Amino acid sequence: MKILFVNACVRGEASNTLKLCRAALTTLLEKYPEALLVEVDLDSDRPEPLYPEEVAQRSALHAEKAYDHPIYAYAREFAAADKIVIGAPYWDLAFPAVLKIYLERICAVDVTFAYSPEGKPNSLCRADQLLYISTAGGPVEGFNLGFDYIRALSNVFFGIEDVRCFMIPCLDTGIDIPTTIGEGEEQIRTMVEAWA
Repeated sequence: MKILFVNACVRGEASNTLKLCRAALTTLLEKYPEALLVEVDLDSDRPEPLYPEEVAQRSALHAEKAYDHPIYAYAREFAAADKIVIGAPYWDLAFPAVLKIYLERICAVDVTFAYSPEGKPNSLCRADQLLYISTAGGPVEGFNLGFDYIRALSNVFFGIEDVRCFMIPCLDTGIDIPTTIGEGEEQIRTMVEAWA
């Protein structure tokens, strides 16, 4: 089994979201000790947006079916994962821009999905479950547009129907953050144990 962790926790090790992710991943590895954990650290990788020249390059590679090219590395890795965890803070009703760049790079025709003759996307991904983990400084109140987007991509393109979100809001409103995150770590461990 391959577990893919997409780390978009842009505050690094100081990130409260990352603390929750680590608790979830520890639980997954306890449940599946034979699993291989692969982490994509977007802080370290710093992927660039797909500018015109790279879009043209990707189109040329697609025409040649050259899917072993490094431009498809994220997409190949995503398609090969059995379970996926994405961690990202709640920014501007969604998530940091680097995660959108990553998502653009994994949406690759004939790598993570293929179009049917009728134009319907069919998944080429192995994963059956995806967990999206986030924290917010204020209230979310139904505007978790980042999760909505992740869920839509997962359902429509990647064939992942079991897509869940674990969110702790209001961390900048004067609450006891260490206690709240500690409780969240226990909650997410319980959730993952029952879910995965």
